[in-house]
Amino acid sequence: METNDKVEAIAVFVKYFRRKSNSEQSITNYEKCLYRFEASLGKPLIDARAADLDELISRFEARTPETAPVAKSTLRTYIRILRSFFAFAREYGYIDRNPMAIIRSPKAEQTVPRYFTDRQIRLLLSAPIRTRPTGMRLYALLSTLYGCGLRANEALSLDVDDVDFQQMQVLVRHAKGGKVRGVPFGPDVRDALIGWLEMRPALALASETALFVGRDGERLEYSAARLQIKWAFDAVGLDGTAHWLRHSAATHLMQQGANLRECQEFLGHERVTTTQIYTHVAPEQLRRLPDLLPGFRKAS
Repeated sequence: METNDKVEAIAVFVKYFRRKSNSEQSITNYEKCLYRFEASLGKPLIDARAADLDELISRFEARTPETAPVAKSTLRTYIRILRSFFAFAREYGYIDRNPMAIIRSPKAEQTVPRYFTDRQIRLLLSAPIRTRPTGMRLYALLSTLYGCGLRANEALSLDVDDVDFQQMQVLVRHAKGGKVRGVPFGPDVRDALIGWLEMRPALALASETALFVGRDGERLEYSAARLQIKWAFDAVGLDGTAHWLRHSAATHLMQQGANLRECQEFLGHERVTTTQIYTHVAPEQLRRLPDLLPGFRKAS
């Protein structure tokens, strides 16, 4: 492989990864991480030996002044990115041997996911001013994130046609791993989405298919959505991220007795072991999922 080709290896990999991933955020993260690794090595990443990569990972793990401190979960993500890159490089002839073949990942940390209580969810959903299109959009977005247990990029990738009021579900076409799944919703999410769709024409361009649109009439971007969600959190004195709503949905379902396998399907987890992080909150019992979410219930 020529030197110029090696220099472009990361850029070529990003193009390759873009064809396999539906998440623009994942693509950006992979690209940033790979160039960060290359800068830390001081030479083309494609030329790294196993010893170089082991030293690089050790520096991240040691949390030295030269490297930003990273948690084990983040370190595992870094290693997964490196594995993907070098597997690609080996398959497409950039290298003869995969230097990541002998690198081991650190054991996963057993952490309890952070989530909001049902009372905090009720407070959060009371924050948006629903008489305005932007307020109704925020209310519908928060309701969908919690009521369907979606990742932020999954909710923002929804089109209007992905909402099926007859079947009472949303069709998530851009799920993690490129899978498509139908996620049921209850009457509170239905009412929130209907309210938003009635106001949506005030913001959306006529040709725009996105369910959630921004002030420019096009699909709402993650950065703008994140600011709106933070405003809603701040308005009721909560500290957290959009992903906490997904954690909250899963935790509340388990607290109310949802079956582990059903919860796995609801969340779109590939492995049930991923869903098991929520089993600390309740025994497994079969229940109807959308009706279990207490955050929509009226305060007594």
